[in-house]
Amino acid sequence: MNLPSQKPCAVYILWSDIGQRFYIGSTENVAHHHAQHNAGGAPRAPAAVCAAQARRACVIATPWT
Repeated sequence: MNLPSQKPCAVYILWSDIGQRFYIGSTENVAHHHAQHNAGGAPRAPAAVCAAQARRACVIATPWT
């Protein structure tokens, strides 16, 4: 069983003009995740980063294998 692990990360808020809503999430790399999001990885792209805060650790779920 794969359990969630704690890794350094950032919590962020994105705003989508198309969807007219906020999206909140966490990732290990905000710039990379934002670029992926805007490259077509999300139905409401493009989005703008409204805020981001680095954290010492977040629970990052790992895929089941």
